[in-house]
Amino acid sequence: MTAPPLFVGDPHRNFAPVLRACATRQPGTMVLLGDCECDAPLPQMLALALAAGWDLRWILGNRDTDTARTYDNLVGAWPQGDIGARVVTIGGLRVAGLAGVFKPRIWHPVECPTP
Repeated sequence: MTAPPLFVGDPHRNFAPVLRACATRQPGTMVLLGDCECDAPLPQMLALALAAGWDLRWILGNRDTDTARTYDNLVGAWPQGDIGARVVTIGGLRVAGLAGVFKPRIWHPVECPTP
């Protein structure tokens, strides 16, 4: 039986909890749901999980494009993990890689004045 995927939301440079979660489960597929803000190349930051056999996928978050460095440390360092703008099957689930920046006026149009 295939292990269920591990979905990780918005680590914001803090991968310690991600690595702890990986250490308590059988390796499977991990999907990073944006805002990684990698200070170093992603495979370096998650080297222990990769060495344990985790399949690493990611969806670009708005904070991942704040600097060229954070972008390159994710996109350039682990391009094979990008599931943006695609639908993939992971552990029997269909996962859509819907990246993007969602502005408050879209989510709360009554609360935000029209520009």
